[in-house]
Amino acid sequence: MIVIITSGDLSIKAFISDLANPVYAPGGGAASALAAALSSALVSMAASLTANNPRFDAFRDDLTSASVRLRELNTDLINLIDRDAEAFEPLSKVYKLPKDTEGYAEIRHAAVLFACSVPADILRCISEICSILEDVKNKCSPSIIPDVCCAAYLSAAAAECAAVTVFSNTKMINGTDDARRIEAETVRIKGEICSACESTASVFLNRISPEVH
Repeated sequence: MIVIITSGDLSIKAFISDLANPVYAPGGGAASALAAALSSALVSMAASLTANNPRFDAFRDDLTSASVRLRELNTDLINLIDRDAEAFEPLSKVYKLPKDTEGYAEIRHAAVLFACSVPADILRCISEICSILEDVKNKCSPSIIPDVCCAAYLSAAAAECAAVTVFSNTKMINGTDDARRIEAETVRIKGEICSACESTASVFLNRISPEVH
C-alpha cells in the first residue's frame, strides 16, 4: 500500500478522514500544503527518473540537484500540514472571546498574522517548485510529461487555496497596513505561480496532443 506520511505520522487515508471531520482544522490550508507536496513529489520523481536515464546524461547534475531540493521542499510542505492547524489555534480562541475583552483588537491582530504565516510559507514553497519546474521542463524525459503537467496544475491549485486561506484571515484586520501588505504580496506571488504553471502546462499539453489544448 502506498501512503503519504505527514509530520504527525498519518497515512493519506487517515489525513483525509481527519479533513472530513466537523472541525475547523485541518482545513483548506493543510489541504493546500498537501497538494503542493504532491506537486513537488511528482517533479522530483520526473527529475530523478530522467537523471537515471543515460540518454539524458547532459542534464544529470541539474536534475539530481533539482530532485534533492524538491525532496527538501516536500518535507517542508508536509510539516506545514501540521503547522497550519497550530497556526489556526490562536485565531480559533479569538472567535470565542467577547469583543469587549481588554486588548481584543491587538490579540486578534496578532492571531491573524500568525494564522497567515503558514499559507504564506506554502506559497513561497510553491513558488520555488515552479522555478525548478521551469528549469527542468525541457530536460525531462518525454515519457513523464503527463506527470510534470499534473504537477503544474497541482501547484496552481495549491496556490489558489493558500491565497484563499490568507484572504479569509486578513478580512478580520481589513484596512490595516499589515492586511494591505499581506494581501498585496499574496496576490503577487499567486499570480506569478499561476501564470508560470499555466505556461508550463501548456507546453506539455502541446507535446502530448496539440489538438486537445
